[in-house]
Amino acid sequence: QLGNFIHYMATFVSGFVVGFTAVWQLALVTLAVVPLIAVIGGIHTTTLAKLSSKSQDALSKAGNIAEQTIVQIRTVLAYVGESRALQAYSSALKISQKLGYKSGFSKGFGLGATYFTVFCCYALLLWYGGYLVRNSHTNGGLAIATMFSVMIGGLALGQSAPSMSAFAKARVAAAKIFQIIDHKPSVDKNGDSGIELDSVSGLVELKNVNFSYPSRPDVKILNNFSLSVPAGKTIALVGSSGSGKSTVVSLIERFYDPTS
Repeated sequence: QLGNFIHYMATFVSGFVVGFTAVWQLALVTLAVVPLIAVIGGIHTTTLAKLSSKSQDALSKAGNIAEQTIVQIRTVLAYVGESRALQAYSSALKISQKLGYKSGFSKGFGLGATYFTVFCCYALLLWYGGYLVRNSHTNGGLAIATMFSVMIGGLALGQSAPSMSAFAKARVAAAKIFQIIDHKPSVDKNGDSGIELDSVSGLVELKNVNFSYPSRPDVKILNNFSLSVPAGKTIALVGSSGSGKSTVVSLIERFYDPTS
């Protein structure tokens, strides 16, 4: 897409350079229409970027539902939850489907508006070129050369719109990746703060611990949780999937800090 974009932009610039060199009046008329094409392309690209972001979120949600169902397939079958999982997956896909319709309509309307503007520009050039030839401001050869140069240049600008939408999609995808890369965790692995114990007896104790994951602060995983593990003893944490068993271990290992 980047190669196509450079190709179209080079065609656009070259066309107008030739146009201004041959019959500048004709090229100037076309230049007046170019901002309108650019505005239409900008609105089109922005709309596609927003819809693309929402569509990726919906597809991600559907993917998570499918992944959880497959990983826990024995539990799903044991509780006869196949239809419920299928319904949740279908609901997530329907959101993406609706966004796909909107994206297709937006793409068609944007390209249609761009080409409509370009063809109106053609009509204006033919009329004005004829006027210049009739009034001896230029000859037919130069008028036609200018007309085709600016026509092809203007059309190339319109054809660059799909490349711009591809850049918009790439920006949306890259933004999520960079958001993860730039995220600063609350626990600094290189930090020197904290208490370093001189001796450890082996007793592990949690008192009234509350915890929610940073990615889901509204979902409380541990609520006033207390646990005491004497030295040399084995303790089993038992509970359903998602009840916080591995979370307790993660807190002890300090992959996370408790909320309170």
